[in-house]
Amino acid sequence: MKKIVPFLILAAIFFQISHSNEAKKVKKTKKPTYVDVPVPTVDGQCKYHDKYFLRSSMHFLETPCEWIFCNPDANEVTIKGCPPPKNATFHPTGNKWPNCCLNKSKKN
Repeated sequence: MKKIVPFLILAAIFFQISHSNEAKKVKKTKKPTYVDVPVPTVDGQCKYHDKYFLRSSMHFLETPCEWIFCNPDANEVTIKGCPPPKNATFHPTGNKWPNCCLNKSKKN
């Protein structure tokens, strides 16, 4: 019995360390400007801000200044906000995302 206690303690410590490393790996894969938000879905569409978005569709919004991707299979939308990723393509005209991020930074 005395030999089992140290083994159990070491096993618990090893489990905590390995679990902590896995959590760090998951955090590294998520981009800081992306967030997945749970939303209700109706007929394969995502409802977000009282608007319906088609399955797997991307939307560039001005207000709020966001990029939206509808994933009804997961009952969520993925949102990119400001600042946009470094590889974002800015549009020559208009104020939809990511252009609206530039205007927000000028106001601050």
